[in-house]
Amino acid sequence: MIQMAKGILRKIIKEQKGQVLPIVLILLVIGGLLIAPALYYASTSLKAHQVTETNTLELYSADSGIEETLYWLTTGRTTEGPWDGWDDAAGYGERDTYYLNGRSVDVTIDRMEEIGANIYKITSTATTLDAGSTTVLSTVWAITWFEGDTEFNLQNPPPSGDIHVEGDVSFAGNIDFTGDLTCSGSVTTMNNAQITGKIAAFGDVILENHSTITGTLCCGGDITLGNNCAIQGEVRVRGDDCTLTIAQPGSLIEANIWADGNLTTDIQIGDNSVEIVGHTYAPNGNVVIYLTQSNSEIQGDIYASGSIQILDDTGTHTGTQHPGYAGDPPFDEPDCPEPPTDKGGIVTYEIT
Repeated sequence: MIQMAKGILRKIIKEQKGQVLPIVLILLVIGGLLIAPALYYASTSLKAHQVTETNTLELYSADSGIEETLYWLTTGRTTEGPWDGWDDAAGYGERDTYYLNGRSVDVTIDRMEEIGANIYKITSTATTLDAGSTTVLSTVWAITWFEGDTEFNLQNPPPSGDIHVEGDVSFAGNIDFTGDLTCSGSVTTMNNAQITGKIAAFGDVILENHSTITGTLCCGGDITLGNNCAIQGEVRVRGDDCTLTIAQPGSLIEANIWADGNLTTDIQIGDNSVEIVGHTYAPNGNVVIYLTQSNSEIQGDIYASGSIQILDDTGTHTGTQHPGYAGDPPFDEPDCPEPPTDKGGIVTYEIT
């Protein structure tokens, strides 16, 4: 049987011997025709992968500029180090070039005041040497957030825009600030500090030496005015039992005063100026006023759901008293800024 099978195989090979060479030649021709497109496809795929990888690394690198700048905006905005060229007055700056993923990254930032003090445009460009670049344009909103007690002075001025301080905050001599300020502690100003905007402090507020607040002041504790200070706008006292003290001459409160609880107003110094101009409203408590100096003066009506007492009345109260008042508020409730729940985030994001 085996011998028979061998004989059949020899016969088939012998009959096909003349056809092997043409078949091999045909296969070589077909292989030659296919190898060039195959190599071209492999080369194209490799180049496409390289381009994709380059673009991806550029995008990651450019995006890092957006994230790093947003972090810088919300954590104190120091002008040392890579942002030493930031001009807070102009609202423009360029970050020092840095390198990531083998790409150079350049970042610029513009404050968009026409939209809001807390809105910034960030342009971040990642460049691959001799290969092109990718740019990310992003609009962000950012509130500068300070952890712990913070002092602003000429060496550490407050940044523009809104600020939150998780602790006490103090303003040293000749400091100007424009924006909303919230803090979990107290606010103290010294020596010609000028604040324009809304302030919400959960602790006391102490103004000293020609300091001025122009805007709404919301306080969770006591308010004290020293030498030649002024509050012009609105005042809201949020504590259950709080005291408003004018302790030095020349100070002026030109604002309506809304007290959530009991309010004691103590005018300790009298001069030729009017100390308080505006109405006082305590919808949930009593009002006690000390007018101990002959030149002390309050202009405005007083409304309280409880009692109203004016003690040591050697000064002047120009207005009417409304104890047991249960009517509509005599003026609008002051709008107090609330502590932010977030530091900032991206509004728009565009890749070019």
